[in-house]
Amino acid sequence: MTTINTTITNTTTTTTEEAPMMTVTDANGNVTTEETYTTEQMLEMMDEMFKGQYGEDPMGDAPEIEDNHVYEENDGGTDLFEVIYMNNGHKGEGEVLMRCGLKGAAEDLMHHCWDTMHEENAADVIMQPFGTQAKRLAKQKEEELSTTITEDTTMDTNTTTQLAVSELNKSALVSTIGAELFQNGLIPMNAMRVATAWVGASDHVEDIEMFLEVLNDGLEITEVELRVDNKPVEHELTELDMGSVYDALEAAGYLTSTDSPCLTHSVPVMGTRYAELCALRTEAYKPALAEEGITRRFGYAPTKYSNLFKEAVHALESSEYTVDDYMLSIAKEVVANMGGMDKDKEGYVLRGSELMDSDKAYVSEFKGDRRLRMYQASCHGPNGQASDRSRALMDLAGVPTDYDVAAVTPVIKHEMADMVSVKDSAVRAQLVKDAVNDPVAFIIKHLTIKEDESQETIVSKPYSFVKSARILVALHKGQRPYIGLAAGLDAKCSGPQLGALMCGDQQIAAACGFSLTEVHDAYHRAIVECEKAGFMGLTRSEIKKPFMGIFYGQSFGAFMDQGEMTDTLWTIIHGKGGDWMGAAGDEDNAKRFHKAVSASFGMAMTAVRMRIKAYGEKINGKITHYMPDGSLVAMNYKQKVNIMGEAIVSNQTVCPDVVLSNNAESYKFINFKANTKHVHCGDFARNGFVNLIQATDAMLARLIIVHLKRMGAKHIICVHDCFRVNVTEMHLLEAAIKKAYSDLFGNPKNSRTEDLPMGTDMLALYFEGANKVLMDGEKPTMVTQFLKSGSRRMPKINGESVSSLIHKLGQTYYFAK
Repeated sequence: MTTINTTITNTTTTTTEEAPMMTVTDANGNVTTEETYTTEQMLEMMDEMFKGQYGEDPMGDAPEIEDNHVYEENDGGTDLFEVIYMNNGHKGEGEVLMRCGLKGAAEDLMHHCWDTMHEENAADVIMQPFGTQAKRLAKQKEEELSTTITEDTTMDTNTTTQLAVSELNKSALVSTIGAELFQNGLIPMNAMRVATAWVGASDHVEDIEMFLEVLNDGLEITEVELRVDNKPVEHELTELDMGSVYDALEAAGYLTSTDSPCLTHSVPVMGTRYAELCALRTEAYKPALAEEGITRRFGYAPTKYSNLFKEAVHALESSEYTVDDYMLSIAKEVVANMGGMDKDKEGYVLRGSELMDSDKAYVSEFKGDRRLRMYQASCHGPNGQASDRSRALMDLAGVPTDYDVAAVTPVIKHEMADMVSVKDSAVRAQLVKDAVNDPVAFIIKHLTIKEDESQETIVSKPYSFVKSARILVALHKGQRPYIGLAAGLDAKCSGPQLGALMCGDQQIAAACGFSLTEVHDAYHRAIVECEKAGFMGLTRSEIKKPFMGIFYGQSFGAFMDQGEMTDTLWTIIHGKGGDWMGAAGDEDNAKRFHKAVSASFGMAMTAVRMRIKAYGEKINGKITHYMPDGSLVAMNYKQKVNIMGEAIVSNQTVCPDVVLSNNAESYKFINFKANTKHVHCGDFARNGFVNLIQATDAMLARLIIVHLKRMGAKHIICVHDCFRVNVTEMHLLEAAIKKAYSDLFGNPKNSRTEDLPMGTDMLALYFEGANKVLMDGEKPTMVTQFLKSGSRRMPKINGESVSSLIHKLGQTYYFAK
């Protein structure tokens, strides 16, 4: 295993440390660099800043870069060196963002904040996602970070942190380093070239002279290829200005310099930033032993969050699991037969799983994004939120074995039925036999079919099907196997469902499961609208992807690229089939198709979407809005550029794929986009409705999770609108779903509760937030879910009260398999 020995200098002979220079963002967004201050002086400054700062943007204008398909969206980009101290005395008044360095006063300030955040409703100090926190953790968990102390003859005692390169996602490192170099002065193309060369030289960070030599060599040999629609795009690489490169590396903390008494110039030395980055990318993703508990490595969320959110996070973190040894052995055989670990995109999951002991229980840290959706942070091992294989590797720990076989068997069957596309019982029975008799061949077969777009997928989750089939066969044999499989329910078309409940559209709500009788669902409505527009031959399987894509913000441009859809859908939209390839689609057809699908969302929802979108020309800042529990949705949209540095002004701006390669590695970034420091007001309005839907989805998830935990559920797995428990707790899941929907939509009045202190009018809360950033002279808009009398605008759906429909879950199918 290759190791990196990164030297982080911590002088042990000094008992006091001078505070560094500090950058402060004031209430108007102005950035100034202050002289060095003591901790007490900094705290006094914060107290002054807290006074009268109502509505201060909690996220400031910290540099951030697009995820470029390397990180999950929940990382929210890389806001550098942020320390967010939220004084929550009056529902968010006085929120202040301060950026500090990585030493001295900033560290003291952070510890002070951690130690003094004792108010019941106060938000913790949030570090998102890198910076001071990594150093604090390195101090707290030296053994976990494999820290050793060495003696340097030219310096004071230093701390050397050893990190294994093989455990790191190098693409993620290139992406993050490139982001930070872009924010420190390099153009995007050069930032990514330097990042690639840096990672290529990382084996030598313990020897600065060798490292710099390999880095400089890498800068010369790193090649950049741009592709659009998988076709090369001509471009010219500018010559790197090495002075600018080193300035950017030093400004970002990757290099620093020290004056030598023997030389007339400064000498570059390794900065602390790369070690912090490596430490966070490895240590933050390892599951923790349940008996030791979780050491929090992330803030709960990069925005203000409620007590309910924190309770939900802790509920997810209390679910104990281990690794399924049988499924791990099967997965390793499959990988070996399909190209080996080096070609496996989730090799880190298998490597992490191999380090686990199936006789021990583990837990994972969870964190939220800017919409307060919750994600498992420990991904180097089984993950109930990730791929089919990652889920199958997870075995819930401590599941009771005295279950009722007659009650459990249908649950397993329902799980399996949800994984297959065939209805014939004989075919299904044969699938079960094949999965049990030769699981490796079964998984390879169905993975291959799934990857071949010319064939219809038969088993969508082959790993989970194998796991379930073994359980089902054992049950049929009269055995009582241990069942570590998580089972659950999914929301019925959750986005349109929640939109209909908020906007008051009875027909759409009924089509999304709020009906006691079977009605045509939302996908059928979309097919009908498309047929009216002349697009014939659509099936449910063909319409589902474009339906959800358009609902969540896809533009007509997505239907101009043949590579992004099936041949059948392309032919239905553009009328050209067979071997016809490569020509541009018909823009008018793409627009008509987009319009037809959008029409199926209903008049009420469309009207609200248009009102939200109209804010694009009326605001001069970021839209933030509260949710019923007091959590704050705070997106951070910035104006973007492509790899050439060209501003992205519409979906017609070309954003090439970027392939960077040198002697060591090759990295590909799809549709590369980099965020600048400038707020993009239009994106807040354009994505406002989608963000509101996803934030409401997350709000509902918090309620379901918390109710499950309060009812005594031992295991809770949440994937946005899908919830899983162990097979003995399905009755608790149904009860929790009913309770959560009743909390949010079942009360005929806009009542406030301990869990939901801001009421349940999500639309009004959104428009209140949007109206706070209107330009002078612009008139505010207000849309609400309740009448002036306080009564809900849609108390019934097709004659049946919403509350009654909620409590008849089972007859209604707003949540089902």
